[in-house]
Amino acid sequence: EMRTMLQQRDTPTPLAPVTVHDPKVPPPAKFTGKSSAYRNFITQCELTFMLCPHIYVTDEQKVLFVIACMEGNPFEYARPIVENPEHELRHDYAAFRASLDDVYVDYAHLAKMAAKFMSLRQTGSAQTYSELFKTYAAPLGINGNGLCMKFFDGLNFKLQNAIITQGRKPMFTALVNQAVALDQSLFQDKKEECKHTVLPGSSSTPIAQNSKQRNPDSCSPQANPGIPFSSNSTASS
Repeated sequence: EMRTMLQQRDTPTPLAPVTVHDPKVPPPAKFTGKSSAYRNFITQCELTFMLCPHIYVTDEQKVLFVIACMEGNPFEYARPIVENPEHELRHDYAAFRASLDDVYVDYAHLAKMAAKFMSLRQTGSAQTYSELFKTYAAPLGINGNGLCMKFFDGLNFKLQNAIITQGRKPMFTALVNQAVALDQSLFQDKKEECKHTVLPGSSSTPIAQNSKQRNPDSCSPQANPGIPFSSNSTASS
């Protein structure tokens, strides 16, 4: 009996299974059919599906959730899906989403994003340029080599040359990280160079570093600006 008691005491108690609960996510604001609000609305719905995978498991649950967040004309449009359990869109979320896109996507907004995307060029830091680039590219569905080529083409020529020298990264995320890192390195090098530059005809005191403006190719404030040289903070010439 003593041996049995000792064995029971030394035997670890099995842990109870851990129950995973999905977080409570507030539903998106009711969608009333305004095209400019559609993309944010459907993104919020899909974010809810990502955060609550144990609640929204089937396509039917996802479709009905989206419909429950509609009112007015959009709800009238989707009501047959609720009334008919065998409706073809009720059990196919991808097809349901595509049908909503056809009706509510703001094509004027897409055209505006496309125009901004095509004309975008780096005029400041590579970090700022990459943020704008991703913002304009996201609704257009561009990916792969086309995305990398357009991003590289919009960089200023000094940064392009630095990337070519180092070896251009083939993947978009890696290329963005490479551009940002090189841009910061080039700007720091320019700051160090300007600290020790003396303007012609001036005293031997180095140029002050507290100027709000900078020139890309020279530390002289009279220099021809040329193509902008990027920076990642307020810096001096």
